[in-house]
Parts: sequence; C-alpha cells; structure tokens
Amino acid sequence: EDNTDEFFKFVRLMKQHGIPFDDHHHRQILKMSAKCGASLPAQTAFNVLKKNGDKVDSSTFSNLIVALCKAKKSHAAVRYYDEAEEIPNLHLSATAYSHLIQALIHSGNIAKATALKSKMKQDGLTPGYHIYNVFIEGYSKRGDVEKAKAEFDDMKSANITPSDYTYHKLMEGYAFHGDVTSVRELINDIK
Repeated sequence: EDNTDEFFKFVRLMKQHGIPFDDHHHRQILKMSAKCGASLPAQTAFNVLKKNGDKVDSSTFSNLIVALCKAKKSHAAVRYYDEAEEIPNLHLSATAYSHLIQALIHSGNIAKATALKSKMKQDGLTPGYHIYNVFIEGYSKRGDVEKAKAEFDDMKSANITPSDYTYHKLMEGYAFHGDVTSVRELINDIK
C-alpha cells in the first residue's frame, strides 16, 4: 500500500504546527521520497542529516539515489554514488544499483553502468532480471547485439528466466541488423 500522500500531508502538518523534525523524521522523508521520486525533499533530508552529524549509511544513500533516479536526475545520483564510494564499508541496496544502472544506460553511459554492475557483484549482490533486461535493451538499441547476446547468456547462466520482453528486445537488435537466422534461433529457444 502506498501511503506517500498521507506521509507528506503529515510532514506539512508537522511544519504548520511547529513540531520539530528529528533525524528519524528525516530518514522517513528520504524513504518516502525514494518511493515516489521526490528529489527535492530527499536531498533536503539527506543534507540535514549530514549537517546534524548523523551517520549517513547505506540506506540513506540508497534512498537518495533511488529518489534522484526516479526524478530523472541521474547526474546528481552519480555524484552521490561517487560520494558513497568514498565511505568505507558502505554498500548500496540492490534497488539503488538497479535504478542507477537503468538511468545510466538510458542516458547512454553504458560504460559506467557496466562498472556499477561489477561493483554490485563485488558487494555480494546478484543482478536481477530487471538489470539484465536494461542491458539487453541498451546494447540492442546501440546496435551492439553481440554484447546484448552476452548479457542474455549471462542471464540464463544465472538461472534467471528470460521473459517475452527479453526475447523481444534481443530480436529487435538482430532484426535491425537483418540477422534473420539469429531471430529464428531465439524463436526456437522460446519453444
């Protein structure tokens, strides 16, 4: 259940009645901002936590990055990711990685997205269905069907079942290059 609207109404009521916010409230604002992609409240809450000397942790950075990515502010998200990388033993959530990788691929920065996927694995997280699909689609759109196929094969090796969407995106890449044989092979693979 999405209680985002009610939460922000509650925040406005607190402000109207002069009720002071503590670090717990700012963490909740970050969490709800990530849920709905509200980048300004997320950045404000994050900066207040840092200013108050509160330890900004994995959850704090992850929620901020997700909020920024949902708001289509990938450059800001990458800046905060770079800041998080400077903190020893800080590991982002799989959701934060997923949103950041998707934002990078959609902005054309596949090299940085690939580096993040490697970092994600180093952090002990397994790329999921969504991340593989984003890479397959990104490589197919760029015309690099060999890399798209490599992602597809990695996906299957990781025991993640490709969906119709996955097959469709890979077939689009092959079809764009006139590779009918590979399209037929994929159709047979589906059966």
